[in-house]
Amino acid sequence: MAFKKKFDELDRQRVVTEVEHQLGVKLSPSGRRKKSFVDENCTPFWVLGGCEEWHGIPHDMMAPERELVRDGTLVIAKIKGQSIKIYTGSLREFVHNADAFPTNRERDCHFNVVWRGAYATINELPDYKLYLMAEIDYSTEHKEHDRAVKDFGKALEKLTSEERKAVLLSL
Repeated sequence: MAFKKKFDELDRQRVVTEVEHQLGVKLSPSGRRKKSFVDENCTPFWVLGGCEEWHGIPHDMMAPERELVRDGTLVIAKIKGQSIKIYTGSLREFVHNADAFPTNRERDCHFNVVWRGAYATINELPDYKLYLMAEIDYSTEHKEHDRAVKDFGKALEKLTSEERKAVLLSL
């Protein structure tokens, strides 16, 4: 059986870092879902990703956002080979047209993205467009580096303040 690449939290963090760079914002996690972020002005950003066309949004993310009338950004990242393409669109438009999406028993919304190069559309919402913000190199070497940095950070967190200082001074 062939290995199937999945969009993981390292991939999501790399996308978040690129979105921050491109838009000049600082994103922080918001709520219990790893897909949900806000910037310094509490503007919502949903960061989804994958290798395929199908995506889902949990009901507990979609329902509260539908009650609000605010701008936000939907980010959908597509892993393609050794790169990640990052597309962005209006979160408000996406959320307020959520009735177009099929749902499962848990009322989670499901949709399919059609990748068209400089932009992407959603099958279930054909007038909605996401535009290509960036394409970033994300080779195996980049991912291994990101994983090593994350592991190093976790190891540092386990040390006392004095031990951390000693480790950092030894570098």
